[in-house]
Amino acid sequence: MPGINDAEIQKPASLRKTGSRLKWGEQLAVIPENRPPVEVAKFIRFQLIPLYKNPDFLHQKYLEERLSCKEIAHLISSSRSVVTKYLKRYGIPLRSADADYKNKSQLRYGQKWRERKVEAHLGEQETIARMQKLRGEGLSYREIAATLNALRIPTKTRKGKWSGKQVHQILTRMR
Repeated sequence: MPGINDAEIQKPASLRKTGSRLKWGEQLAVIPENRPPVEVAKFIRFQLIPLYKNPDFLHQKYLEERLSCKEIAHLISSSRSVVTKYLKRYGIPLRSADADYKNKSQLRYGQKWRERKVEAHLGEQETIARMQKLRGEGLSYREIAATLNALRIPTKTRKGKWSGKQVHQILTRMR
């Protein structure tokens, strides 16, 4: 290094013992001369308040963005019961489990969740149209279920097989 003599350069402790070359990532330390002493920074102590104790945050997420207690809890790394407790404490009205706020298992055949809204599931809609066509041709519900199973068309849960009762319920809802 230009302008720095060997007395100013101090090797890391690991290199001083072995006398070997510098390894990848290691650097030589430069000892400064004639520099004022470094002042130690004073640390400001911050008191962290959990987000579930902030009524404005809870109001925003629960009422305006319509997130569930479980979703808020996941967002702030807390439990659902704690979020519910503080919603009640701050007088934020809890939503009832109404028909508009369904979970994934309560969706009808032909529907899907997309960005927190229920939309039509195009693949399942095609299956419903096929069911209606087969029913129009005079097939029974059991025969339609057997046809769907033979074609390996999955049910809503992707488990199990079609039954005549399932086909009947789906076609009855679509009328």
